[in-house]
Amino acid sequence: MNRSVSLAALLSFTLLGAQALQAQNWIDHRPNGGGYRVAFPAQPIEDGGRNVDTTIGAVKMRTSAVEIDGKIFMTIDSVYPSNLAMGDPESVHRAVLQAIAERLGVSFGA
Repeated sequence: MNRSVSLAALLSFTLLGAQALQAQNWIDHRPNGGGYRVAFPAQPIEDGGRNVDTTIGAVKMRTSAVEIDGKIFMTIDSVYPSNLAMGDPESVHRAVLQAIAERLGVSFGA
């Protein structure tokens, strides 16, 4: 059994700016076997996925992306080896959001 961690939500926070919030015809994108859906401003292109050798073993990564007016909207989902202890997903999520907020000089709230 593999564990899947999606960065779609994380990337949505970092890639959407004030211009992206303008009225657009966003579409739902549901990658086959991804277990999530995300809204894109146009139909994204999916790569076929690839295995990346890491110190914890092979990680299968897949990206979906579309470029609109010089802005790239992207999701990345990764499937890690099943024997990897991932820790508490909510704490990892909070830590990632905090790191993004610090880097951007913004706050996501309490």
